[in-house]
Amino acid sequence: ATEVETGVTLIWEPGTDLNCDTQHYSVALGAIGQSLTIVATDLLTPTWTLTNLEPDTGYQWVVTATDGISSTAGPPWTFTTQALPADLSASAATVSAPTALPGDALTCQLMLRNTGGPTTATLTAPLPSGLRWTDTFTATQGTPHFEDGALRWSGFAATGAEIDVTYTVLISPCLATGTPLVTAVTFADEAGTG
Repeated sequence: ATEVETGVTLIWEPGTDLNCDTQHYSVALGAIGQSLTIVATDLLTPTWTLTNLEPDTGYQWVVTATDGISSTAGPPWTFTTQALPADLSASAATVSAPTALPGDALTCQLMLRNTGGPTTATLTAPLPSGLRWTDTFTATQGTPHFEDGALRWSGFAATGAEIDVTYTVLISPCLATGTPLVTAVTFADEAGTG
């Protein structure tokens, strides 16, 4: 099985004892390629729930049935847990000054933070009227560019990545003092969520 959640209930066919003795089960589990470790013993029902498994990991498991006299191990079974989804919710945008006057330059810093699984990410920051991009646009990784009136960035965001995207804009000298300037920055992962 693939794309199994990191908490899963293992279920197997109960054993049959020729002497009608009560069957007890033990479960051994390990990452594929690693040794198996017994994670449950003396089970009376043919199920066991596992929690807190590592994401995007292949596991193997074996059930051993015993009647107190003899034991029989079943075949090995395998499954792979689903990958950890990307999480860009800790991303943030800051501006060099909370207020500015017409003609002033502002530096905008967009920090893309991925606290989830690896992803290809995008960032979009449309420029509101009254702001002009100064051709200054940098990123610690990935590809920044200006297109269709918006500053855009795309690139790979590993687990734990903090990617700094910075650009500078000028406030139009024709803009009335006190005019609020608001832009909605969008951070999105490859699934389109941010």
